Amino acid sequence: MFLIAFSFGMSGHPRGIGLVLSGGGAKGLAHIGVIRALEENGIPIDYITGTSMGAIIGALYASGYSPDEMEFIILSDEFSSWSTGRIPVSYSSYHRERHFNASMLSFEFERYDSITIPVFPTNLIPTHSMDLGLLEVFAQAGAKSRYDFDNLFIPFRCVASDVYNNSSLVIKRGDLSEAVRASITYPFYFNPIKIDGILLFDGGIHNNFPFDVMVEEFGPDLVIGSKTSSNPPPPTPGNLRLQLHSLITAKTDYDIEKIGGILIESDIREIGTFDFRHLKRIIESGYTAALLKMEEIKSRIDDRITVEEIAERRKNYRDSLPPLIFENIIVSGSTGHQIDYVTRSIRQQEKYFTIDRLRAEYYGLVSNDKVNSIYPRAVFNQTTGLFDLHLDLSSQARLETSLGGNISSGSLNQGFAGIEYKALGRNAYNLEGNIYFGRLYNSAMARGKIELPGSLPFFCDVAFTFNRLDYFTSNNGPFFDDVRPSYLIKNDVNLRVNAGTPVGMRSIAKFGYAIGRVADRYYQTENFMRSDTSDRTNFDLSALNLTYEHRTLDHKQFATRGRKAKIDLHFVRGKETFSPGSISALGSYSNNNHMYFRAGGQFTGFYPVNSFLTLGVSGELVLSTQSLFNNYTASLLNSPAYQPFPHSAALFLDNYRAHSFAAAGLVPIFRLNNSMHLRIEANVFQPYKKIGRDDLNRPFLMAPLKHRHFMGSAALVYHTPVGPASISLNYYEKNGQSFYVIFNFGYLLFNRMTL
Repeated sequence: MFLIAFSFGMSGHPRGIGLVLSGGGAKGLAHIGVIRALEENGIPIDYITGTSMGAIIGALYASGYSPDEMEFIILSDEFSSWSTGRIPVSYSSYHRERHFNASMLSFEFERYDSITIPVFPTNLIPTHSMDLGLLEVFAQAGAKSRYDFDNLFIPFRCVASDVYNNSSLVIKRGDLSEAVRASITYPFYFNPIKIDGILLFDGGIHNNFPFDVMVEEFGPDLVIGSKTSSNPPPPTPGNLRLQLHSLITAKTDYDIEKIGGILIESDIREIGTFDFRHLKRIIESGYTAALLKMEEIKSRIDDRITVEEIAERRKNYRDSLPPLIFENIIVSGSTGHQIDYVTRSIRQQEKYFTIDRLRAEYYGLVSNDKVNSIYPRAVFNQTTGLFDLHLDLSSQARLETSLGGNISSGSLNQGFAGIEYKALGRNAYNLEGNIYFGRLYNSAMARGKIELPGSLPFFCDVAFTFNRLDYFTSNNGPFFDDVRPSYLIKNDVNLRVNAGTPVGMRSIAKFGYAIGRVADRYYQTENFMRSDTSDRTNFDLSALNLTYEHRTLDHKQFATRGRKAKIDLHFVRGKETFSPGSISALGSYSNNNHMYFRAGGQFTGFYPVNSFLTLGVSGELVLSTQSLFNNYTASLLNSPAYQPFPHSAALFLDNYRAHSFAAAGLVPIFRLNNSMHLRIEANVFQPYKKIGRDDLNRPFLMAPLKHRHFMGSAALVYHTPVGPASISLNYYEKNGQSFYVIFNFGYLLFNRMTL
């Protein structure tokens, strides 16, 4: 029997059993299985040292988390966001997101020493989710320990790498979440962190298996090691990855038998460092490997602790932790105005706030593209029994340029270029402009936006936009060769002002006012010559609108997860002016005043059936008191259109426009892998009264609910890092060509029209 209470090792600690956890990325999750097997077999764990993923698992266990609780954390969506850097959609702030456009690549510039220089990323994966997640799981245990790792549920050490001194650093006190964050900061994958002014990277660079730290710090009677990684093979002249790895990392000594230790080696050689797809199998491999060594371990240890005893100790420890409630906010690293912005964003006039409130507001802040970085720390106040939130903020005005568009096998090639200035002061500011250019669509837009945080956050934006849609030159339908290069053109110039407020994290309510001119140029026959002039309809209008919108979709085009709902009310007033062309059947000028209400609702939702199949549903309803325009074509051009998938927005489709209509769609999605899927869309369009025409192209409303039309699409979609690539077969009920097979790479997205 060990004399745990009376026998002391080299460091002055009571001697016992030390567990050493190696690094290894995703493979390191096997440590959970190892710990589970040790607990189930009554093996006490008196000390823990860990590196990288071993530091996370070791710190969790040292903070009083059971193997089941650790597995629950690792399998959670929150942990998944740590490894991918994605902010959970439900927590990102929709009102701070930029207007969707066709951008595919972006480049940032900032002012430095009186010159403008490009900003290059220092890491591949954003760490916002990880930083907050580590705070949440470790802050309470760190506070109870008074920031001395000897006072945790189990004494603990982790290892990081000092970048400047090129040496290993053992962390034994301080902020536990910071210590773990430093130990797992894989170079170039995550951005490094400073502790006490020292820039730190992953501990595995110098010591991926800190059994020497265990011996020197705790001097236990027995060291049990869990190994989930190995030294890489010698580099070859043609393998740059191995060359860099050998230059950066030191060779690791895994031989603990020389000190009388026992090594548990999990068989997970086929798992990559960043392969987090097989978490349960990885954990099970550690459990199996530990059981294979269990008889040897038991033969070396007389002391035992039952599962019930460790559960009772753990419960008592967890019950004694202080609640994670915050009182004060201390912001550093930025100007006074920026500090005021952050404080108003989080506090919102409440004296105390919980981690749930912090999570929502923190993600709202980091989703703000004016914030370069923001690192959170929870510091316990022994006097009040509450935490103070310390935020290290970095925000500098930046200029961003972006490029994108769409590359098509048909006539839908389109370019996009944008520029945006982003700044954070007492409020947040955006100034942006963009242009689209192509056969179908040309546009230019200038926009300014201000966002004011507070108990009732508020935003306002003003935009001036010119849009030109040329349906003829982009249309693959049959027309005469001897024609003008434009057959059906819509010009839309508008000035829009919107003001609104967020409703939760993913919804907004806004009020808007727009003035504009919609200038349509068209022929109402296919038989026209180059010398002919087109009919012209101008609609000079103003519009008031109220809008509620909710969005959690995962992509701005070809979404596969999430929801979108929108309700809007419009009051439109304007004057229509018709000027006949040289071959118009309606040979006289006319002026008509229009005043009408329009109410609309849209919904799209995706519901997973299993890991392979997702079922999407959509619906749209428009109700309007709008009257007919002078002629059939003008009436259609100024009516709401049903455009459920990207290609349908590129065509002028008579049968899918009406003043009032209902439409629905069914979208089964077959997931082939994380980036590729096959989607089939089947849609039905039901106008209340279809717009018809007589022999002179004069419009009239047909009998209610007598006509309905179908459209559909089947598309194979691959989401690349810069945009979707798709090949699709699209069907419409229309004269002439009904089926279209087309390849697209990029986005078919437009700036906003007047309505």
